[in-house]
Amino acid sequence: MTRALNSLFSSFQRQAVRKLFGELDQGTAEDLTTLLAGGTAAVINDWLIDGDDPIDPEELTDRLLRLVLVLAGSQHVRVEGGRVR
Repeated sequence: MTRALNSLFSSFQRQAVRKLFGELDQGTAEDLTTLLAGGTAAVINDWLIDGDDPIDPEELTDRLLRLVLVLAGSQHVRVEGGRVR
């Protein structure tokens, strides 16, 4: 499952790496893409395995959005009741 998730998220992560970090050498860009894709897969695995039953897709979305906002350096994140607003 981890391999499938990494593959799924790699193309998205590759674009995010370029936007967030600009021009990087190919090796660094690929390693960073792999790191972010693997981290995304780990959060999803945690949500699926250890999340509340029934699982809440909005919770996963909020978790991933909070991480993206931190990586993007956003200082204007509002969290109300555990949800990003």
